[in-house]
Amino acid sequence: MARKIRPVSFDLEDPFEKELNDHASKYKFSVYVKRLIQRDKENSFPTFNRGQIQSEEDFSEALEDYM
Repeated sequence: MARKIRPVSFDLEDPFEKELNDHASKYKFSVYVKRLIQRDKENSFPTFNRGQIQSEEDFSEALEDYM
């Protein structure tokens, strides 16, 4: 069986990236990322830019709206 591992890094000194890491840590990371990719592939995942999300609360609200 062939597997491809793709690491993702988070800058824990950047508040935005730290919040993303903290949020993703609540889930099985590999499964979580694969589901996000699947939704993006199906063109149903919203596009966010860094200016739209300033806090973990903003991210959580956006994610809840999406789900």
